[in-house]
Amino acid sequence: MVTNNTVGAMEMPAGFKYEKTHLMGRPRHEKYSDFWRKHIPMDPAHRAKQFAPFDALDGFDEAIAEKEMEVYERK
Repeated sequence: MVTNNTVGAMEMPAGFKYEKTHLMGRPRHEKYSDFWRKHIPMDPAHRAKQFAPFDALDGFDEAIAEKEMEVYERK
């Protein structure tokens, strides 16, 4: 919900640089317009893959699993 004095859930700061742009809301593009042809909406499967978490450190999970196997509680 966009109101005059909020940006998301926060109060809009005094002198907010992008107030006018924010109040205009999201742009709406006609299907098959020039913009739409250049920027076709991404299908959900590709979008999910793009924003899915990734293993930044290759092999880190395996190294942790190995250490867990080596360390065990003595009786």
